[in-house]
Amino acid sequence: MTPFFRGWLHCNRKVILTVSHNKIQLIALIVQSLQDQTECFSGMQHKLVVTGHDPVPVELHLGNKKLRNDLSNTQEEADVIIIHQLASIASDDSQDNSITVVSDDTDVFILLLYFYIKLKLSCSVTMEPISKEWRHSDIRATAYKYKDIIPKLLAAHALSGCDTVAQCYGIGKTSVVKVLQADHRSHNIDCIGDVNANIQDILSSATSFISKCYGISGLTTMTDVRCKAWKIKTSRASIVSSPKLNSLPPTTEAFEQNVRRAHFQACTWLNSIEPNPPILDPVQFGWMKDRNSGTLKPVMLPSNVSQAPDYILKLIKCACVDCKSMKCSCVLASLPCTIFCTCEGDINCCNPHTETVKQFSDEDDQTILDEDD
Repeated sequence: MTPFFRGWLHCNRKVILTVSHNKIQLIALIVQSLQDQTECFSGMQHKLVVTGHDPVPVELHLGNKKLRNDLSNTQEEADVIIIHQLASIASDDSQDNSITVVSDDTDVFILLLYFYIKLKLSCSVTMEPISKEWRHSDIRATAYKYKDIIPKLLAAHALSGCDTVAQCYGIGKTSVVKVLQADHRSHNIDCIGDVNANIQDILSSATSFISKCYGISGLTTMTDVRCKAWKIKTSRASIVSSPKLNSLPPTTEAFEQNVRRAHFQACTWLNSIEPNPPILDPVQFGWMKDRNSGTLKPVMLPSNVSQAPDYILKLIKCACVDCKSMKCSCVLASLPCTIFCTCEGDINCCNPHTETVKQFSDEDDQTILDEDD
């Protein structure tokens, strides 16, 4: 790599890596470069297994290259592939049973703890961070210390926020661990991540658990929990103004979409030691297809659910010309522009939330046409 290219890549790294297509190309270049330079590893006693787009990884050892069909994997997440290869190394009696995972990702840390207990490992497993913000983690010692709650930790982690699931405001990992430690037997969240589980059972158990994280129990819907939290916050004598809406639990409709995404992610995680991911349609689990980018976007609310009552929406309007920026009051409120705005919420409106509404409308129209046919 030339000094110019190195400098260009360093300066524009964040810009480049925000585009999925660029990341795919960059990974492909790195993988190909490693596989083509076997002579660089001719004097290395350790084996280097390179995993790229191809399901079958390539092993480089003493200048030789061979396919590792035993590690064939069609999983898409690097976090999951790490666990799959960890399980393979740990089960190989001919290998040194001392494994180091280089990562500073919370999802990887939780996965390591969970599968250390699930696979009943006894070897030394450590997690070495890449950045200075993380500390060295002894997975074996941590797993034994929290072995009572670890069977439920994966589901709890997915529910409380991970790489693909939004975090509820104010509910951090410390709160989650405390709730599990207080009485882990009473939280029936084992169904989260079970591909055969009923969605209503998943929603019920998730509501009960997250409600407890907010310090509220005995209610069956998140909307009721939201109202209870509001009453608690506004009844305090020290409160001189209304609490911020983002500090409250989500509504039932919004929470359900987040739970579906958490369940989908947990299903993938629980199959980490399998060569193939579970066959699930993400569109059925809180995601929708973006026609323009060809990617998946989270569903915040079902298309038939309004973000607020109509009389409230009519009170919110913008007078700006450019609806792209956060200066637009509708964009700031995560609401679509309406006929009351300067742009009138028509086809030329640049508000991305207005585009979402148009997309749902187009889909509804297509559904009606299909039914007529």
